[in-house]
Amino acid sequence: MNRAKRACEILAQAEALRVLVVSWVDTTVEEAAEEKKGVLDALRVLNGSDVKVEVGVLEWSGAQAGKEREEWERMVRR
Repeated sequence: MNRAKRACEILAQAEALRVLVVSWVDTTVEEAAEEKKGVLDALRVLNGSDVKVEVGVLEWSGAQAGKEREEWERMVRR
């Protein structure tokens, strides 16, 4: 998560970057959605910058279908 935070800090300073499309491909079935929230928190560094964050592909393994997937999609899209 520290890498995600640092990457977003750098992206927030980019002069020519206008749109950042964020996709999430997750094959890990053991992590709860709450533990993944740190990545989303890192993207909040871009709030107030000239960079527009768009949600791209959200993909999970078949084992993750269900309540956790629904919660994660809601967290990503807000």
